[in-house]
Amino acid sequence: MMSKNTRIKWLDACKGMGIILVIAGHTPLDPSIRGIIYGFHMPLFFFLSGYFFSVKKDGFLSFTITKIRSLLIPYLLFSLVSLFLLIFIFNQPVDYVRAAKDMILSSRNHIFFNQPLWFLTSLFVIEMIYFGLSKWIRNNYFIMIVTLVSSILVVQMFGPLSSGVIFPWSIDQSLFYLVFFGIGHLLRTTGMLDKDLKKSPISISLSLAFVIFVFYPSVFVKVIGLIGIPPLAMYLHQFLFALFGISFVIFVSQFLSFISLLNYLGRNSLILMALHIPLGFNLYHMWIRGKLGVTIENLNTFGLAVTIFTVIILLPIIYLINRYFPIMLGRGLDSQTIMNKYLKIKKLTQKVIER
Repeated sequence: MMSKNTRIKWLDACKGMGIILVIAGHTPLDPSIRGIIYGFHMPLFFFLSGYFFSVKKDGFLSFTITKIRSLLIPYLLFSLVSLFLLIFIFNQPVDYVRAAKDMILSSRNHIFFNQPLWFLTSLFVIEMIYFGLSKWIRNNYFIMIVTLVSSILVVQMFGPLSSGVIFPWSIDQSLFYLVFFGIGHLLRTTGMLDKDLKKSPISISLSLAFVIFVFYPSVFVKVIGLIGIPPLAMYLHQFLFALFGISFVIFVSQFLSFISLLNYLGRNSLILMALHIPLGFNLYHMWIRGKLGVTIENLNTFGLAVTIFTVIILLPIIYLINRYFPIMLGRGLDSQTIMNKYLKIKKLTQKVIER
């Protein structure tokens, strides 16, 4: 059994690897490499969110307020910061009507001022759904069946994996990612990841399978074909590849958890996710490409340069936000205080209505 501190370190390392992949995936890498990253990097973060998920004895209202504080308030504040940066720092024209619409709808790939922020509203949807399931269905294995079925159905009906219909707050894709969230929570409750995964035959096998499928994708396609379920071919391809990718990152993180910087990036993945495009990427284009005139022809080298620059430039920003603006991370707001204010407003509203 691994100690609590050890588990936290590898989880931080896991998140650190994941956020680096997210940043790199948003650079103009070679399409084949971007395809690999996009195959599992978001399922990884929903999996990790499920691993940390806990409802304890929370009621619906208390849980909702907690999630508004930790997800929606950061979403709103980082949205406003992103617009401020575009308008006042980078002097870019902004359509305020479109900005308000994109902020309200929060559909993936349609938030023009900061596309990655869709993750926060999507995670809010997933956590609320999972909270309801956990209260309605007491058995975690039954919950997994429900999430898997809903995941398959939404792929067949709305095609979120092929950029079909995009719902507000990305509800369609949230239902697909729900199963990864559930797997993360199930593994946490069963303690399956508490073991020494460096020597786990399952972890080693899944990680090895991921490496083989990355370098020999035709083998993966053949494996999917052998299963022989044509209507589910696309789903199985995405689902299994994501699981192998998640397993690989978890396995590698066991060996990299000693890297303090990687753990630090993992603990601050929210800030990196929210600001790497509106601040990091824009500063790179302004300073490195604009003022210095540095151009890199090779896509992968360019992507690596942008990723490294972005991480470095955001390190002091991480410190400043944690030190002086924790509210942007959903901290510094007491849930009970918010609840009391809500009840007071509700009471006043009822008095007004009665009058």
